[in-house]
Order: sequence, then C-alpha cells, then structure tokens
Amino acid sequence: SPSRSPTESMQAAQHDRKQHVRAAQVRLLYDNANTGIGVTIIAASLLARFQWSVVQHPLILGWLLYMLVTSAARFILARRYRRKSLSSKEISGWSAAFTIGAGLGAAGWGAAAILLYPEGRLMNQVFLIFVLGGMMLGGASLLAPRPEAFLTFLIPTGLIPSMRLLSEG
Repeated sequence: SPSRSPTESMQAAQHDRKQHVRAAQVRLLYDNANTGIGVTIIAASLLARFQWSVVQHPLILGWLLYMLVTSAARFILARRYRRKSLSSKEISGWSAAFTIGAGLGAAGWGAAAILLYPEGRLMNQVFLIFVLGGMMLGGASLLAPRPEAFLTFLIPTGLIPSMRLLSEG
C-alpha cells in the first residue's frame, strides 16, 4: 500500500514468502501421507505376524489395533486436507494436526519396543529393532519438510527402543 515504507513492504513480502513456503511444506507432508500410512499398515502387520509365536496374543492384537486405528485416523485427516481450499491462516492448524498424527504413530512404534520385545528370542528382537529402524528411516524422508513432524516421530520411535536396548546391558 502507498502508506507503507520500503522496509515495511520488504518485511511484508518476506512474511508472505515464509507463509507460502510453510504452506508448501505442509502440502508435501499431506502428499506423502498415504505412503507413510500404507507402509505403517504393512510393517505393523508383518511385525505382528512375526512376533505372534513369541509374544502374548492380546498384546499383539491390542498394539496392532492401535496402529490400524491411528492409521485410519491419519488417512481421514489427509483426505479432509486434500478436499479443503486452504488459506495461509489455516496452515498452522493442519500442520499441528499432522504432527499429532505423527506423534500417535510414533507412540505406537515406541510401544512396540516394549510390548513386542520377546525376552530371550534374539532373532525376534533383532527383527523388531530392524523394523523400528526402517520406520525411522522412512519417516525421516517423509516427514523432513516440517521439523516438528520429523522430531515428533523420530524421537519416540528411536528413543524408546534405545532405552530398552541400554537396559538389557
């Protein structure tokens, strides 16, 4: 506007550019959501099947149900995001919702390190840790656009198994 100084105009332009970049980052998170959800469902199902003979069935079924419900909720969230015409003011809410979903998924993977860790079964323990490491690697690439989503997923998914392994001695 004519009443703005050059400095104010430059600051407004920088603010607009930051808003556009953030909107693009959040859009990228949601564009990759189905990949992450699909991998979660497949990996959780395979892990549950592999641990079936060495972990109590109610623990496996409860954990798998949690992972499937969380994945379904994240899928519904991603569909709603895609159907909306978003203004830059709405991006923060969508970013926060995605981050919460990533955190819920991370809580499930972290819980797997406790619930699905079979004592005295080295092959099953190694497989569990391998799956968790793979989820972290995949999650890192899919969640890299926004640090809050990235860290919310990686910290619990990596920290809980690490603490478990350190406690084993």
